[in-house]
Amino acid sequence: MNRDLFTKVIEGSASTIFRRCFFRVLSRAHAQALTQEIFLETWARIEEQKIQIKDAQTILHQTATDLLKREKARRADFSLADLPVPAFEVIDDLTHKRTGWKPSQAGVLDHLAKLNFRQREALLLRYVEEWHPREIALALKLPERQVISNIEQGLKKLSRWLN
Repeated sequence: MNRDLFTKVIEGSASTIFRRCFFRVLSRAHAQALTQEIFLETWARIEEQKIQIKDAQTILHQTATDLLKREKARRADFSLADLPVPAFEVIDDLTHKRTGWKPSQAGVLDHLAKLNFRQREALLLRYVEEWHPREIALALKLPERQVISNIEQGLKKLSRWLN
C-alpha cells in the first residue's frame, strides 16, 4: 500500500482510534501512545501481508482490538480510585448527551469495568463511536448476531446495576 493512502486512512481514523483507546485506559497520554502504536502495527501488518487499501480500515480496527486486549492483560491491577477527575467528566458528559440522563460519574465507570471485554467494546463502539453492529463485527472479528447479543446483554446489565 502506498504511504500517502495510508496517511489518509490515519487522518480519517485518528480521532476514532484515540477515543476508543481513551475510554479503555482513561489517560490522554497513554491513549495517544496506544494510538500511535496501533498505527505503526497496522502499517507493519499491511506491508507484511500486502493488504489492499479498501481493507485498511478493517485491519486498523482489528489491530486496535488486539492491542487493547493485550493492554488489558498487562493492566490487570486497574483501580478506579487512581483515575483523574476529568475522565469522569468526559464520560458523564457523553452519557448525558447520548441518553438524556446523568448517572453518578463513578457508578458508570465502575459498572463499565465490570462488563466483559466484548460487551464493553460493543457498547462503547455502538454508543460512543456510533458504529453499526456490522462494522463492530468486522473490527472485533465476531459474527454480527454475537455483537448484537453483546450490546443487548451489556445494556441489560448496566440498566440493572444503575437502577
